[in-house]
Order: sequence, then structure tokens, then C-alpha cells
Amino acid sequence: MGFIERGARESLAEHLLKNAEALGCDADQVRRLRHAFRLMQGGNAQKAEGGQVAVSVRRELEQALAVSVRGTLQAGERLTRFNDDGAVRVKNRDGLETLLDSGAITEVQARAGLAYRLCFEAVPRGLGSCLGRAGEGGGGMALGSLVRSPAELKRAYLVQRLGQLERAVRAEHGEGEVTALRAIAGECRTVLHYVGRSGHARLQATQALGRALDVIAQLLRITGS
Repeated sequence: MGFIERGARESLAEHLLKNAEALGCDADQVRRLRHAFRLMQGGNAQKAEGGQVAVSVRRELEQALAVSVRGTLQAGERLTRFNDDGAVRVKNRDGLETLLDSGAITEVQARAGLAYRLCFEAVPRGLGSCLGRAGEGGGGMALGSLVRSPAELKRAYLVQRLGQLERAVRAEHGEGEVTALRAIAGECRTVLHYVGRSGHARLQATQALGRALDVIAQLLRITGS
């Protein structure tokens, strides 16, 4: 089952329950969401309780991504795998690392970029066309085939997150920011590699990336603390 966007009158409990498989909810989370959904059919007090349960589950799902990001930050590897073909990226040629070292982006923006990269690299070979559509109806059939093992559940969740992040950036700014985000934060390209030696083009690309990273940091609640 693919990810289904939340309806205008849909409660959070119903929304999460409908997407439990795509989001990788475990058995306990599904049980709690079902209980929350039943509570939402009752009076105000029951609805309030059901809403709290749903918010708790959503927070757990958000924390799953944060834990993975922390693991990436703590790894400290100089060479890391870029894709299933065994390609690697060299840290000193990583666009995010270069921009952070030069002061062109902040620590918070760099962390947002790593969070995005974690989602970007979860897209398996053959699903490139789902970039920008993950979480929408067009990618549902392909994503549904991923949901088989715990590892694939996590991958499906990250792919859905990728779509949410890119849609948020696109809605706030535009396609140019998404393109810069994919190239530098996702594909690890440096700004020089992305746009060439033109100083104006490099400044424009860096600013576009910064705007995209600010949206992601806000969406994922990444702060300097």
C-alpha cells in the first residue's frame, strides 16, 4: 500500500492508521492507533485522548528518523557507500561538508542536509522516477512492493519522508531549490561541480540550497541545541 495524503476532515489517528504499513508502524503502534481511532468516534474527552495517542505515535515515527540521522553524524567515516553499486563519496568532496567548513551554511542546515540525504539514499535503483512523487498516488504501487521486511519498512518510510521534504521545499520556494537540494545534499556534489566556476552561479546555488535546508530544518524540528 502506498502513502495516502491526509484529508481535510481526517483525524491524525485515522490518517496514521491508513498509512501504518507505509510508515513502518510496528504492531504496538498499530494497536494504539486503532484504539485512538475508536476514541475519535466518541465525545470531546474521548477525542482529546485519541488525539494524544495519535500525536504520541507520530512523535515516535519522527524520532525514528532522528535516530538514524544521529547514527550518520556519529559514524565519522571518510569513505561511505553512495549506492548499491558500491560507489563511495570522499568526505572532502562532499558539498555539505565543504559549505559547512567555509561557513556558507550553518550546523543546523548541515544537519538538515544529512537528514535529507538519509532519505534520498533510501530510494532504491529503479525508483528514480519516484523522486518528487514519493508519497503521492503515482508512486504508491512501486513503494508498496518494498514493504516486506523490517529493513524495507524503514526504507519505505524514508522514501515517503523524502517526498514530504521535497514537496515542502517546492511549495515554499520552487523547483530551483529542490534541484540544488538533490544535487548537493542528496548526490553529495560540491557547488563547483554542480554549477561550474561562475561566482554568481555558485552564490545563487548556495543560497538556493540554504533556503531548502531551512525549510527541512523547520519541518524536522532541527535546532542548534
